[in-house]
Amino acid sequence: MICPWCGCEYDDYLGYEFEGDAEAVECRYCGKHFDLAIQTTRRYSTKRSLCDMPENYGEEDSE
Repeated sequence: MICPWCGCEYDDYLGYEFEGDAEAVECRYCGKHFDLAIQTTRRYSTKRSLCDMPENYGEEDSE
């Protein structure tokens, strides 16, 4: 997140406190207001569950 007035950059985790389509935000550094629009991107990751793996799964790695 970057303030369009003073150019100060916020750490990524500070953006998590804002929610919604667009929100008026006051810059913590210069005090001016700007509109913040939040766009989220979903990422999915899949892996096999251990409960469905063969009984001897992983034993060859521990040798």
